[in-house]
Amino acid sequence: MKKPFYIIAAALAAVCVVGAAGCKTNTVNRAVLSSNWYSGTGFGGFQPTIIKGNENFEEDGRTGAEKITYSVTHTPLEEKYRNKYYSVSYGENSTYTTEFYAEKFDASAYGYPEEYKSAYAEAGEIIAYCYKTTLDISSVTYTLKATKNKEEQTETFTGDKIVTECRFLAVKDYLRPLYSKQTVKSVSPNMLQPNALKDGNAYKKYDRVYESFYSYSGSAVTTVTTDHLAQGEQTKTAEVSLAKAKNSLFDLNCLDILARAQNLSVGSKLTQAVSLYIPKSGTVENFNFAGSTAALVNGEDELKQLKSDLETKLGVKGLYIPAENGLQTVAASLHYNNAQPGGTQTYWFAAINDKRNNTGRATMLKLAQPISYNLGTISYTLDSFESNLWNG
Repeated sequence: MKKPFYIIAAALAAVCVVGAAGCKTNTVNRAVLSSNWYSGTGFGGFQPTIIKGNENFEEDGRTGAEKITYSVTHTPLEEKYRNKYYSVSYGENSTYTTEFYAEKFDASAYGYPEEYKSAYAEAGEIIAYCYKTTLDISSVTYTLKATKNKEEQTETFTGDKIVTECRFLAVKDYLRPLYSKQTVKSVSPNMLQPNALKDGNAYKKYDRVYESFYSYSGSAVTTVTTDHLAQGEQTKTAEVSLAKAKNSLFDLNCLDILARAQNLSVGSKLTQAVSLYIPKSGTVENFNFAGSTAALVNGEDELKQLKSDLETKLGVKGLYIPAENGLQTVAASLHYNNAQPGGTQTYWFAAINDKRNNTGRATMLKLAQPISYNLGTISYTLDSFESNLWNG
């Protein structure tokens, strides 16, 4: 299962980028972002307690890093919408883990192109956020449905794993990306109507690493792709200009944090255009975030039970204070601007009731991602905390 590269619906009024020469002809939609992981959401920099290596990062056995584990479940589509040719299912005990903190960023420790190095050196000390995720799938099973000429076929794979790391600046610098790495080992759906249960037909095997180095100005990115399954040359390097991005640009691998930085207040009418750099394709794509009315789960009893579970887990960490109307959540969906197999992915966060005293820290509660080719939805639901952001 690969992380889908689609998402978002809406539009921001264009904001003119002004330089010494005045208003340029190319305008960029600047994203409106907030540090919703802090108690005071309007703080644009880094709180000392989130910076690794700072004396305030660890205190009384606590850490300023946020580490969360999410349970992973798969839900097929309704029968009438389901893929008629094959199906996919994911094993139990699969997990999605996240880690979020900040620390000093030393570009010299990475393999940056020579032409990028001087700007990083001149910038002096750089503090950057680090966001890491691991999607660990216990097993994935493909079933090719029976036809007049063939019996049903089934094949199961183990070891699917996607690990990401993204380094980026603070909200006041629009979360501008500096570096990202994605390690993908997966067996992913490959087409709508396969006729064989084999690699390159119903599914495609991936064993790749995408490593992206951004120029300090944010005007270009160089991606090094290593394909461990390729014949012949395994490593390819490509430089991409980012100058024509229509909106504030972000790396795909910090998408969870970008979603968390949106307007997540109760009753907000979220609508925001963004541009994402996709390391897999080496392209810049335009998306839109939009507020969503989607429920955490379908069914009144199921929703009541899930909210109760989440209230308990958040409450233990001081991220929820019992209230008459219970846990308030905000949903944000991400839509791709062009046609793409799959659909929109939706996030649910603890809603922000007070921007100056943000108790829930806009903690991500759930993420639902559609699987391409009408193969259902995979969801990540908050299961447990190893540590959470505090005193920020």
